[in-house]
Order: sequence, then C-alpha cells, then structure tokens
Amino acid sequence: MLANCGDVEAAAVALERIINADARPTAACYAVVICTYARAGKTGEAEKWLNALIDSDLEKPNEICFKLMISACAKNGDFNRAKDWFERMHSVTGSAPDLTIHNVMMDACARSGDVDGAEQWIRSMPEAGVDPDVVSYSSVLHACAKVGQADRAESWFNCMVEAGLQPNVICYSAVIHACMKFGDADRAAQTIERMLATGMKPTKISYSTIICQLVKLGDIATAEAWLHRMIAAGTEADIVMYNT
Repeated sequence: MLANCGDVEAAAVALERIINADARPTAACYAVVICTYARAGKTGEAEKWLNALIDSDLEKPNEICFKLMISACAKNGDFNRAKDWFERMHSVTGSAPDLTIHNVMMDACARSGDVDGAEQWIRSMPEAGVDPDVVSYSSVLHACAKVGQADRAESWFNCMVEAGLQPNVICYSAVIHACMKFGDADRAAQTIERMLATGMKPTKISYSTIICQLVKLGDIATAEAWLHRMIAAGTEADIVMYNT
C-alpha cells in the first residue's frame, strides 16, 4: 500500500519490521518493494530485496521483478549487473528472458556505442527462441550511428529488410546519422532517397543531421541546398537550423 502511494522507503521499513518481528511476509510484499525501487532506478535497494526474496523459503520472484531489475540496471548504465540478472532470471524462474528484455540489453549497448555488444545480443536471439523486431534492429543501428559505423549500419538495415521487417523513421535516421558521422554525405542522401521511395517522409531530424554535418565540413552550398529541399518537402526549418 505504501509503495503504491510512492512511499517506497516507508514500505521497505515496514517490511523489515515484519521480518524482525518473526512474522512471515508474503512474496507479494517483497515484489512490491522490489518493483517500486527498480522503477525509481534505485538498483542497489531493489537488488537487496530481490536477493532476500530469492534466498527466502517463500515463493520465488516472478518475471516482472527480474524484468524491472534488468531494465533499471541497463538504464543506469550498469550493463554487467544487468547481464548478471539476465542470466539469473532463467535459473530462478525457469523462464527465459523475452523479446522486451533482449531489447533492453541491446538498448544499453546502443547508449554506450557498443556495436560489438549490440550485434552479439541480436545474433543470440534466434538461439534463445526470440525473433528480433524493429526495436531490436533499431538499437543496433543506433549503436552504429553513435560511433559512425556506416557500413555496419547499412548492413544491419539490409538484414532487417531481408527479415521481412519494415524500417521506421527512427531506423532510417540512425543510418543517416551513421553515414554523416562517417563523413559520407552522398550515402546519407541515398538513404533519404530510399526513404522517400517507400512513401515515408523524412523528419526534421533526418534533414538536420545532414545539414549540420555539411556545415561542420564546410560545405555550405550543399547544406543550403538540403535546407531548401527540406522546406520544399513541407518540413519547416527552425531557428537553430537557420543559425547553423
């Protein structure tokens, strides 16, 4: 009840009092505290109570506890800890991590620009009986974009298409960003053309990625051409783009 009201600290104190009084709290009591701490990103506290529940003679934690624990660790940048809980999930619950958890792990790799790690995760998914979705590929593409790995971004983009998945605007933007960070404006332009051919409209971010990088490279004329093209396509430029 206290945790549901947002007062997780008070809920944890109440749970400790129950334990210290030699009473028998239910697994649900632990789960509420664990999940609330995890949602708040307080991984240390969530981990403490999750371990306590695992070591108790009560019903074992459910999948939700593990999912939130893994997600919290990944979002906090503690990838190794997230991986440890990922591996423990199956041994404790008997259930293998699902698509959502695999995507959380790949997102953590993407945030840090760990292309090798993201690729390793997506390649391991079929072996785990999990089919990658657009979000899975998007994470790999963002990892590539973060470090300017244009070739790898294009390769994974093509893999996604070959798998029968329809790339979204986010996927195209990631490839464009990877190409521009690599300094290949022509390839970025080709990606936008490919995007338009599908009937998809590039976003302001798609255009601004190319324009800003061209300005950094000193190619003002081409940057202006892209700005005019963006406006002609019905995408309004903001003051930041004009000042670029």
